[in-house]
Amino acid sequence: MATKSRIKKLVEMTEQLGETMHGGYYVDDMWQTLRSEGFVLQSHFAPPDVEAWFFANKEDDLKAMEHIYLVSALKKADADYHL
Repeated sequence: MATKSRIKKLVEMTEQLGETMHGGYYVDDMWQTLRSEGFVLQSHFAPPDVEAWFFANKEDDLKAMEHIYLVSALKKADADYHL
């Protein structure tokens, strides 16, 4: 499936859940915003990382989205918490 149609489908699915997708964030800007709000970045997965971690052994046609990154962050007060 072409990237545009995959993104369009994701936007439509998100809207059906009552949410609006916003995009176009640069990773450095996101990190700066998280830090300014008292968060510490725990992990950052780029699309190839997401593909390897979550989709590598799947037997269906699901694939990671090309422009979707996963980020995990904790409030500084909780930064000593480890999963």
